[in-house]
Amino acid sequence: MYCIRCGKKNVPDALFCYNCGTQLLQGAEDSEKAVPPDSAGDRTTAEESPAVTLPERPLPSQPSPNWPGHRPPSGGPVWPATPPSYTYPYGASSPPPGQANDLPYPVISNPKAYYPYISKEGKKVYAALAPFGLRVGAALLDTIVVYLPLAFLITFIYFATLSPVEIENLNTLLTSDDLSKISGATPNWVNLLSGTLYLSYVTLMHWLFKGQTLGKRLLGIKVIHLDGTRLNFNTALLRSVFGFSSMLGGIIAPYGALFYLISLGLTLMVMWGFASIISDKYRRGWHDKLAETIEVRSIELVQGINY
Repeated sequence: MYCIRCGKKNVPDALFCYNCGTQLLQGAEDSEKAVPPDSAGDRTTAEESPAVTLPERPLPSQPSPNWPGHRPPSGGPVWPATPPSYTYPYGASSPPPGQANDLPYPVISNPKAYYPYISKEGKKVYAALAPFGLRVGAALLDTIVVYLPLAFLITFIYFATLSPVEIENLNTLLTSDDLSKISGATPNWVNLLSGTLYLSYVTLMHWLFKGQTLGKRLLGIKVIHLDGTRLNFNTALLRSVFGFSSMLGGIIAPYGALFYLISLGLTLMVMWGFASIISDKYRRGWHDKLAETIEVRSIELVQGINY
């Protein structure tokens, strides 16, 4: 006698199934005709359910961004722990399928984000381009940390050395309704000295500290020559003077209409030169093209070292 619920075989006189406790139907034909269970103990009936064949999942032709250790859903083939011809962490030891050159995988996935050059040792190097946002952030950090304290200190020293008569004249000037007089409260030499010291800071930092100011160092970017070498003094100075020209224009602007037009032209030139970073292939502004430099991230992909 078989249980109609779990399919287990019971002794002929049993009232309840020893396996599931279901009351057995004595003398019922259905309980005798129940199909015995298979070897696995499943409740399989005479009518087998049709087999479901899952489609095969082809192996990817390109490395997955989830490597290493990616596993497909159940039913697909077991993919290898790393894609074919791939060496952790950056690149391939041989060209991936469909690729003609031996390129590191990050360059294959986003070639526009890298600048290639050949190092002095003859190795191919891919330098990640510095994003526009990081470059702006580095400039703001340098302005806040270096230029503003420097300008404040020089201005404070200037006012601290004024005589009582000069202080009285200054108070009269500051209470005036004429904005042109108020703007002239600080002499131009103070602004010129502040700008010159800041220009010296930027130039020396780029020259002596591998193309990095404090802001660039904090954000992990640097300036290099197009051939990947460090900046020399002349290149660092030429690149820095471009931005300083706008400040110089602001100093000469009050001396007449001609100087005002020159100042306006210098300001527009600097603004347009920096804005060209957005549209340039390698994110180079006019100051970069003038000095033959490029701004990149500090970490680079070097052939034979990390790819």
